[in-house]
Amino acid sequence: MCNEGDLTLGLQSIGIPSRSSDRDRVFIQLCRFVSLQMHFQGTLGVQIHVAHRNSMDFLARSHPEITNSVSRLLDVSTTYYLRKLLRQHRHHLKSIVASGASIPADDLSDLGAVLTSLYLEPEELMDVVDQLDRLVAAHEAMSAQPAQFQAELVQLEEKIFWFLGYKSYAVGRQGSIMLVESEPVSAKRLSDALTEKGYEVTVARAADQVLKQLRLNVPNIFLMAVKLPDMSGFKLCQQLKAVPEVAQIPVLLLGEVNCIQEKVQAFESGAVDYLSKPIQVEELALRITASRQRQDLQNQLVEQNKALQLEVHECASMKEHHRNIFENAVIGMFQSTAAGRYLRVNSALALLYGYKSPQALIKEVSAIDRQIYVEADRRNEFTIYMRHFQTVTAFEAQVRRRDGSVLWVSESVRSVFDESGTFLFYEGSVQDITDRKRMEHLLQTQSRITEILTLTPTVMQASPLILTAVGELLGWHRGELWLLHQSRQVMHEVDRWIAPMSHTPVPTVFPPPLAKDQGFPGLVWSHGEPLWVAHLQQIPQITSDEQIRYRDVQSAVGFPLIAGYRTVGLILFFSRTPDELDENLMGMLTTLSRQFAQFIDRRYVDTALKQSEKRLQAATQELSTTLAELQTLQIEVLKADLDALTVDRDS
Repeated sequence: MCNEGDLTLGLQSIGIPSRSSDRDRVFIQLCRFVSLQMHFQGTLGVQIHVAHRNSMDFLARSHPEITNSVSRLLDVSTTYYLRKLLRQHRHHLKSIVASGASIPADDLSDLGAVLTSLYLEPEELMDVVDQLDRLVAAHEAMSAQPAQFQAELVQLEEKIFWFLGYKSYAVGRQGSIMLVESEPVSAKRLSDALTEKGYEVTVARAADQVLKQLRLNVPNIFLMAVKLPDMSGFKLCQQLKAVPEVAQIPVLLLGEVNCIQEKVQAFESGAVDYLSKPIQVEELALRITASRQRQDLQNQLVEQNKALQLEVHECASMKEHHRNIFENAVIGMFQSTAAGRYLRVNSALALLYGYKSPQALIKEVSAIDRQIYVEADRRNEFTIYMRHFQTVTAFEAQVRRRDGSVLWVSESVRSVFDESGTFLFYEGSVQDITDRKRMEHLLQTQSRITEILTLTPTVMQASPLILTAVGELLGWHRGELWLLHQSRQVMHEVDRWIAPMSHTPVPTVFPPPLAKDQGFPGLVWSHGEPLWVAHLQQIPQITSDEQIRYRDVQSAVGFPLIAGYRTVGLILFFSRTPDELDENLMGMLTTLSRQFAQFIDRRYVDTALKQSEKRLQAATQELSTTLAELQTLQIEVLKADLDALTVDRDS
C-alpha cells in the first residue's frame, strides 16, 4: 500500500519537487491523468491504480479544508435536490470518468467528497459548486411548470449530471407523476418502472401528503390507489378537481378489483382512466401517455382560446369589419347555443339550407338536432365532443334542407367563452360537401356492382343486390327491374326494391306486362336512352294501374338495358321529391346499366346454349333409340326372310 514516504520517494525519483503543496497537486493530477487516459497491464497498472485510490484518502487527510469547504458550500436543499435527481435518473446515467478515478455520485454518497475527487483545483471546485447551486435553483423553479419548460429542464439536467461525472442517455424526459400509494412494495415497483421509462416520480403515502407535495411541485399527472389510509381515492380525486390550480391535471385510479361499479365511480369522481390491480407496467405506461396527449391537446386548446380572446380584445375597433365578413362570406357561418338554437347566421348558410333569409332560418329552426340534422344522435356526438375539446374541424354530417332534401356538410366550430371562462356560444362555418360524398359513394357503388356482376351466377341473384346498391346511392325509395319477353315483345317486372325507411309495404303481385309506349316502362323502352321525369303522374303514357301504384311518387328515372342493338330490359327508380340527377351520376348509372345489360345478355346466351345442348342431347338420344329399333326390326325381317327360304327349299 502506498504511504506518504513512498509518495515522496517516488516523486523525487522522477524529478517532482518535494515541497508538500506542489508534490500533492502534481501527484494527484498525475494519477488521475494516468487512470483516465491509459490502460496499463500488469504490476505497474495495479500499483498506479492503488496509488490513486490511496491518494484520495491522502488528500482528505492532508487538505481537510477542501472537503470541509465543499460540504459547507453545498447547502442542505441543494444536496437534497441533487440526490433526488440522481435517484430519479439513475437508470439513464453513464459515467464519463474512468473507473476508480473518482468517487461515484449516487443518492447516498457524500457529494462533497464526490466533487473533491472530481475537481482537484480549489478554484475550479468552488466554481463548480457555485454553478450547481444556480442550476439546481433554476431546475426547481422550472419543475413547477414541466410542460412549458420541458426542453429547458432536459438541458439543465444534462449540465448538472456532467458536473457530477455523468451523461444522460437513451430516454428523454417524459414528465412528472405523483404516485399516491400506501403499499410500499407496490409503490416502489411502480416508481422504479416509471422512472426507468423517463418519468419523474414523486411518491405520497396518503391524501394529506398529496396536499403537502403540491405546495412544492405540481405534477403532470396523478396516479393514485383507490384504497388509501385516510380517505378513498375517489374522494381525493373529487377534492383535487375542486381546486382550480390542479383541476385539469389527469387522474388515473388504481383499483383493487375489476368491478364495473368501481369503474363508474372512478369516472364520476373525475378520473380519466381506471386500472385494476395487479398493474401491468406496459399497459399503465400506454394509458399515461394517452392521458398526457389528451391533456396536452386540451392545454393547447386553452392557449388557443386565450390567444383568440386577446386578439378579439385588441381588435375591438375592427368589429364592424368582421361583421361584414360574416355577413358576406361565401361559406355558411353561424353562432348557436349548446341547446340547439341559432343566434346568428349569414346569408350563405340560409341559402344553403333553403331558407329565404337569415332571419327566417333563425325564426323557424328551434331545435337544430331534429330540424337540421338527419340523425339527431350526430348532433349529440357534436355537443359531447365540443364539451370536451371546445373546437372541432371537418365534422361531417347529413343535414335536411327546408324542402326536405338532404345535404352532406362539413363543420368547423369553436366554443366561445367570456373573460371569466363562462361558455357563450358555438361559432363556426359550414361547407357543402355533397358532391364529394356523392362521388365517394358513387365510386364505392361502381366497385360493388362490378363485384356483383363478376361473382353472381344468375340474373335473379344479381338483381336485388344491384337494385339495393343503386337505390341507396340515389337515396330514393323505390327501384324496379323489368325484362323483355322475347317472343311476346312485352316488358314484365321481375324484381323490386323498397327503401327500408320509406314505410311502403312491398307488393306481393307484379303488374301486368307492358308494351312499348305503354306506361313509364314503355316510355323508357321506346325512348331508348336514360330518361328522367320530374312529375310522373303528368306523363300521358301513364296507366291507371300506375297512377295507383305510384301515387306517392313524384319523380322517376329509367335506364334501358341495351346489349349491342337489343333492349333486354329496364331498370327504374322512383323518388317522392323532384330530385334531378347530375351529369356525373347519370353518366355513371348509364355505364352500370350497360354492364348489367351485357350481364343479362350473357346469361341469356348461356341459358339458350344450355337449352340447345339439352335439345341436342335429347335429339341424339332419340336418334340412337330409333336406330336401335330399326336394327331390331331389320334383324327380325331378315330372320323371317331366311325362314321363308328354308321352307321353300325343303318343299
